[in-house]
Amino acid sequence: MLSKVNPSIDIDIDNIEDFGKSYRKEKALQVFIVSEVALFLAIIIQLFNGSFELAGILSAVLLILAGAYWKLKDNHINVATTVLILCHTILATYLMWRYGGIRDEVMFAFPMILIFATVLASTKLVTGIFLFIVGLIFANAYVNVNEIYLNYDSSINLESATIINLLLLVIFISTFIGAQGIKKLISDLVDQNEELNKSKREVQKLVYQDALTGLPNRVMARKIFDQYVETGNKNGSKTALLFIDLDDFKSINDSLGHQIGDEFLILIARRIAGMIGGYGSVYRLGGDEFLVLLNDFSNNDDVINQSERLGELLNQALKIKNYELSVSCSIGIAIAPDHAADFDTALKYADIALYQAKKLGRNRISLIDDEMIVDAQEDFSLLEDLRKAIKADALELYYQPKIDIQQNQIIGAEALLRWQHQEKGFISPEVFIPLAEKSGLINRLGHFVLETSIKHCAKWHEMGFIDYSVSVNVSPIQFYSPDFSNQVMLLLNRYRLLPEFLELEITENVLIEQSEALTRNIQSLKRSGVKLSIDDFGKGYSNLAYIKRLNVHAIKIDREYIMDLDKSEDDLAIVKAITDIAKRLNIKLVAEGVESQSVLDTLVSLNCDYAQGYHWSPAIKHDDFVRHIMAKRQENIVAASEK
Repeated sequence: MLSKVNPSIDIDIDNIEDFGKSYRKEKALQVFIVSEVALFLAIIIQLFNGSFELAGILSAVLLILAGAYWKLKDNHINVATTVLILCHTILATYLMWRYGGIRDEVMFAFPMILIFATVLASTKLVTGIFLFIVGLIFANAYVNVNEIYLNYDSSINLESATIINLLLLVIFISTFIGAQGIKKLISDLVDQNEELNKSKREVQKLVYQDALTGLPNRVMARKIFDQYVETGNKNGSKTALLFIDLDDFKSINDSLGHQIGDEFLILIARRIAGMIGGYGSVYRLGGDEFLVLLNDFSNNDDVINQSERLGELLNQALKIKNYELSVSCSIGIAIAPDHAADFDTALKYADIALYQAKKLGRNRISLIDDEMIVDAQEDFSLLEDLRKAIKADALELYYQPKIDIQQNQIIGAEALLRWQHQEKGFISPEVFIPLAEKSGLINRLGHFVLETSIKHCAKWHEMGFIDYSVSVNVSPIQFYSPDFSNQVMLLLNRYRLLPEFLELEITENVLIEQSEALTRNIQSLKRSGVKLSIDDFGKGYSNLAYIKRLNVHAIKIDREYIMDLDKSEDDLAIVKAITDIAKRLNIKLVAEGVESQSVLDTLVSLNCDYAQGYHWSPAIKHDDFVRHIMAKRQENIVAASEK
């Protein structure tokens, strides 16, 4: 796990100013103490030598500095440091002018004063002090040269040596303290800089690196793609963007848990990175999606071959704990600059190619082409029209009667969503439902179908058709929603329809994805009394054991086996086998696509329960369906009266 960025590195102007004041105060206190100790020693020396006048002057300065020291303690830093520097300057000027002039040992005090002023005082004061000292030295030289005033030139003695050493000691201690402070400051700055760099590296990890796999992420992929393309513009090379999606990863996550799923993704990431090596770079986009950038290939066939080898590698089983896990992968490819010159467009086109690979049956590789791009643009345009149609309530439910073929009676209907486009005419559900599923509109669309069909079925009951049920096709995406079963029950309660009159149709492919949410929704609906049926049975993955375990109410035989049932021996054998199995499992059979009397007669002889198709009626609008069932009821009344 990546650590959080250290919040102490945040730059705060107020903190910087406080630090500067604290530093000045600390250094000023140290200088005050050194100065007062030095003055005290100088007073002792002068008293010992009998220089009571000078001792008195030094004592006065000591008292003034003591007052300034207490001002400093009260945080009056500017006032205190100004008093300190001016006192030292005035005292040094007095002593230099009275005694030895520019040859006097007190001249050593001026460098010390300048050091103090540089560290503690403002720029103006430092500049003023420096100019004053320069002018003072020239003035003293002038009056001595012109004999206007002559300084006393004493010979070297022990007293002058002591004063010089005392001044040197003060300079040494002051500069030592200042140097130590600077060293500490530099050390602190180095530490803070290292901490800042560390935090910067952590931030870069968060920005550029996937936390789970350690691979670079989408942000870094964009940067590297741009670099590859820029290089390609100079030397004529191309960049391939491979969008990889693991086909069956969701079932691993749902059945074995996220911990196993995460370990699996980490191992998959290592496999991809290990294979790509020096050919390109690998990134994780999120979930079970990875990205590969290749910039070392001769032609598109090289990219396809590399993708095929990658697919074969990912198909190999991985052992995690006691499980041997394997998935297939689908890969969509876009080439820059052939298909796109920027990252977003290349990724979009690779995603389109990936979608095409999924449509072809998964575990496929698809290279984007002009036809796919045109189709994608048409899909996008159609999707926008679908959004508008949903918003304008332009979609409508049609109903195809469901017949009990043993009793020759209507027992309900299947609700089928229809879209009549204003310009393009009828749009097949096989076209717009996948778009709705991919775009996230399916939940809204599915809720509309559920609510409308339940409301209409409740209306049939009010009209006296109390045994009619309604069948509704449900998208797998709806079943994966954790609260789907609750939504269904809320609608049933709202329109006061008993659960037994609602039949939800799911495809066989849903049974492959045995997620927790799916299983929980199915179990909850079954407990409530809602019926489940398997749509298009025999068209895909037929797991009879799972169907039995789910206690499915009915299976609908795909129209592919029904339409030529009276002519095809193979279809007849398949339908007969399905019928026998269903009867043994006590599951009802529904035949779709019945269009002739001969097919109906065959189904009746096979003891099929229900059927629907053009032989009775196509899917029709709700008002037409109501008129149809009313007419049938009237026919039955007339027939009964004639008997």
